[in-house]
Amino acid sequence: MQTRWTVNAARLVALASLAITFIHLLGGRKWPALVALVGFLVASYLAGRDPQETTRMSKPNKRRYKLSQIREATTERVGASSIELETDDGQVFEFPAPHLWADDTVELARQDKTVQLAATLLGDRHQEFLAAGGHSIDVMMAVAQYGLDQGVANVGESSASSSS
Repeated sequence: MQTRWTVNAARLVALASLAITFIHLLGGRKWPALVALVGFLVASYLAGRDPQETTRMSKPNKRRYKLSQIREATTERVGASSIELETDDGQVFEFPAPHLWADDTVELARQDKTVQLAATLLGDRHQEFLAAGGHSIDVMMAVAQYGLDQGVANVGESSASSSS
């Protein structure tokens, strides 16, 4: 580890090497002057380095994120973990917000498989939703409106997946 003391010592060696270089040059000895000059350059380089540079890790510090914390923070930021859709007769159907969708659900959205996506999101209540007068496209319109409210253009791709 390079400390302030070693930096000062390197500066001192650099000055001494420079003085020896001039002495050898004045005496006509070229090779010893060249060796002293190289010593000067190396010592100057070491003297000019940041003392903390050698103590830094070879890899930059990385932050480790816990999935549950990321999901919770995103839910807090967007203000909802689910989307509620109310039919005209007052029944409320709830499904996960796009940032909590599983990969297979995201793929259905990317492939524009509206009926399968609505069935996946509503689960067992999909048929009940249809019986209450809803349509699978209504679920997609609710997702699109949610995206507009969040300022996201394509909810299924941009907030649910990082591989877009």
